[in-house]
Amino acid sequence: MDILVIIGAIVALLFALLGMGGIVSAVRNIKAAKSGSITELLIAVVVELLGVGFLIFAGVYFDILSLEFCKIFLMVFIPILLPIVIYGCFKAKKILAGIICIFVFAGLIFGAYTFAYNNTKGSDIDAIVAAEHAVSEKLKAPSTAVFSKKSETLITSDGDTWTVKGWVEAENSFGVPIRNEYTVIITFTAKNKYTIDLCQID
Repeated sequence: MDILVIIGAIVALLFALLGMGGIVSAVRNIKAAKSGSITELLIAVVVELLGVGFLIFAGVYFDILSLEFCKIFLMVFIPILLPIVIYGCFKAKKILAGIICIFVFAGLIFGAYTFAYNNTKGSDIDAIVAAEHAVSEKLKAPSTAVFSKKSETLITSDGDTWTVKGWVEAENSFGVPIRNEYTVIITFTAKNKYTIDLCQID
């Protein structure tokens, strides 16, 4: 699976580069009033969105990017990209296409902000941090603890209640590293405030 994600990320990077090149080329063609420039622009934007979207997925998958960073990136990236399309449509006197793009632009902005603030009480990253803190408090030598990566940790949510299952390796009373499975259930009552409903180390 990791190999497939790596290959996909490389392809996505090529998509992102091709998309950006296509956008630049299309804008130049629009300024030169060349036919087919709007279609070229729309295709380039779709390719760019596909490439960037999968790069974000790969970044989160490999713990390179956090979900919070991706939220901020989308809130910045979409407002930068779509006005280029709207400008191109009106520049080429494609009024109907421009109006449609405005509605799409508004919908994506609304979606990005909804995505960013949809779960203000907690996220998967918040849940992992809280779970690791709760588990550390039960360890004999918490400073030696090594936790499972995000890709190896099972995270599920039901409203504001999150369940985190992973493993932790830490030294016991005799200084011997021991790996144990853990399950932590957390309920967020507010941003950065939560209760630990269960902290089980097997």
